[in-house]
Order: sequence, then C-alpha cells, then structure tokens
Amino acid sequence: MLLQTKFLAPAYNPKSVARGRLIKRLSPRHARKMVLISAPAGYGKTTLVSQWLHNYSEQSCWLSLDQYDNEPQRFWEYFIGSVATSLPNFGIEAKHFLNTETLHFDAAVTALINELNTRDDIHNSLSIVLDDFHVITDVSLLQQFAYLIDFLPANVNIILTTRFEPQLPVARWSVKNWVDKIYAADLVFSIDESTDFLNTYMGLALNEQQISLIVRKTEGWVAAIQLAALSATSVQNQHESNNPEFNLGASELTGVDLLGDDRHISDYILTEILEYQPEKIQRFLTDTSCLLRLSPELCDYVRQANDSRELLEKLQQSNLFLIPLDKDHHWYRYHDMFRDALLSK
Repeated sequence: MLLQTKFLAPAYNPKSVARGRLIKRLSPRHARKMVLISAPAGYGKTTLVSQWLHNYSEQSCWLSLDQYDNEPQRFWEYFIGSVATSLPNFGIEAKHFLNTETLHFDAAVTALINELNTRDDIHNSLSIVLDDFHVITDVSLLQQFAYLIDFLPANVNIILTTRFEPQLPVARWSVKNWVDKIYAADLVFSIDESTDFLNTYMGLALNEQQISLIVRKTEGWVAAIQLAALSATSVQNQHESNNPEFNLGASELTGVDLLGDDRHISDYILTEILEYQPEKIQRFLTDTSCLLRLSPELCDYVRQANDSRELLEKLQQSNLFLIPLDKDHHWYRYHDMFRDALLSK
C-alpha cells in the first residue's frame, strides 16, 4: 500500500509573499524537461512550487520524498502512484516489471516513458513535482532517473526541489537547453519581498531602516527573516506582559530586539542542516568556522590536512551557505549566520 498523503501538495497560503518573478520561470517552455530548484533548508523552495501550482491550470501531480524512497522499487512505485492521481490507471505495464518475480527496473522506466508518450489524456502538458529530491542518492536509481529525463516526451515537465544538486548529468542537459535552474541566490527575499513578509504576512510595522538591517544580516535567507520576525513579536509580547500600560511599537524595536537572540537561528542551522551532513563535513565546518575567508590552502593549514579543496567543492555543491568571493572560486566565505551557528556549537 502507498501512503496517499505523499501525493498531496502543501496547502496554498494566500497570505504568503507573492514571488511573481520566480513563478514565471516555472511555467513550461518549449524543449525544457526539468526545473531544478536547489537551495539549503529554509529558502522557500516548496512554498514557491505551491504558489506556482495554485496558478497553474494544466495537469500536475506531487510526490513528497523521504529517506525510505532511496530505493529503486519503492521510488518507482511511488512515482507511478503520484502520476496516477492525474492520469487514472497509469503505470500498469511498469508495475509488472516492478513485481518481485519479474523485477526489471530499466524495462519499468521504459514502459513509463512509452506510456507518457502515448497517453491521450495529457491535454497540453503534465508537470510532476518531486519534493526533497536530495534524499535520493542511490547510484542505480539516479541512473534510472537520468534515463527517464533523457527520453521524456516534450509534454511532460519534471520539477525537483532539493537541498543540493543531485548526481545527475545536469551540465549535459543544460547544454541541450533541457533544464532551468533556480538557486539560493534567486530565492533570497528582496527588500520589497522582505517588507511584504514582515509587515503584511507577520503583521509588524517595521520601518525601512529596520527592514534593511534584517535583510543585510540574514542576506535574504527566508527562514532567518521569519525567525527575526518571531523574535520581534516575542519582544513586543513580553514587554506588554511586563508593562501592560505601555505598548512597544515596532518602530521602537532595536537591532538587538530583531536579531539579538541568535539561539533560534543557531538551533535551526544545527538541527535542520548540520546534523544531516556526514561526520567528515561536520568536522570540516566546525574546524574552519574561525576563518572569515576561506581558501583550500588556508583551510589545509588550519586543519593540518590536504583535502580541503575537495571538501570546499563538496560544500559548494551541497549549497551549505558557502559564498564564492572570486570568479575562480578560490576564495570563499560562510554566510554570517551560518558561521555564527558553527562557532556556537
């Protein structure tokens, strides 16, 4: 049996910040097969796709992936189940090849491609959203998925949300104009979006200077902006509780009120991001967090090791708040809040 709630897209929130400049990039276009939305936790990847689906009139389906789906048979069974929510009776032939007695994954994927190519109930296009694709690391499964993309019919559009770029031939697909990519730098909130989020969605009344301070400190990271807003609300509520006769207006909140309590942000980084990394990466991050600027040679010196270049490349690929400082990608820095959290560990 398949868990049906994995096929449900998150409910659309009409109060969420409208991201029109990004929603346009999700709409299907000629020759494109996939959209890759790759950014660390808390950048609003899933919210963006949910907004787009709310305004999307063509057929679509959703699959929320988890760690248990990192196995070919389970993954393809759920993939079929997701598409079947939009195309009834989809995948009957493919299921035959996923049967334990006749297990043949390449044949199953071929059957899926052929059926997607011949189904006459796909009106104009079909968009398949695979949320949290970063949990898929099995080499054979990734090869099968790459085969699916290679031969996907033109009227089918795959959207992946992931915390880091998967081990797929994205570069080759990009050359063929098959992939559109949205990264953390695209997802960060602008000043206008931050104002809308803080003052409209969160119900604050911050001035331009306060909002600029938050955006500068968080570098537009959506989760950190939300935590700053919660901090401001908490300060106001505490003040009103202690001084019921005096209201603390939002304009009176200081930088310390807005961003002074880094504990929540640090906890978020440590629990939602750091603990999911391999032990070697965790050790590298904590060992190098003392550096304001990083290079392979400097990291090697601090760590007394000789593999820092390789690890920095992995960090960049994994979207772990590593920001290049030159076009040659020799010098980097950590996102300030990420570095602060590492130092507090």
